[in-house]
Amino acid sequence: MASAIFSRLEIKNQKITVDGSSPQSPEALLAKKNFPFLGKIIHVYMSNGWNWGGRLLELNGIIPLGHYVVGEEREMIVNKKCLIPITHSNNYYIIRSDLKNVLIDFNKQQCN
Repeated sequence: MASAIFSRLEIKNQKITVDGSSPQSPEALLAKKNFPFLGKIIHVYMSNGWNWGGRLLELNGIIPLGHYVVGEEREMIVNKKCLIPITHSNNYYIIRSDLKNVLIDFNKQQCN
């Protein structure tokens, strides 16, 4: 899913923030159902600013180094996400982006 999301984006100097968790593939869900111990080792990497997930995206060259936002800075961006315009949406996520931020919203929260 990460490749599909980031192939749509031209990331310059924007910070990348994730709100919510990406869905798991049907294959991962089936494997976890049939072999419950796999639940301990199959992780959702794009999940609420999880630091290791961001590092994995960076190390695999999916996003630029140092652009993944975690901690308090992430919380500030998520709390103001309704001010960031929607640039793409589908059944799984909404992408919001401006000159400073790219926010991938798996919660798909509607703004007033």
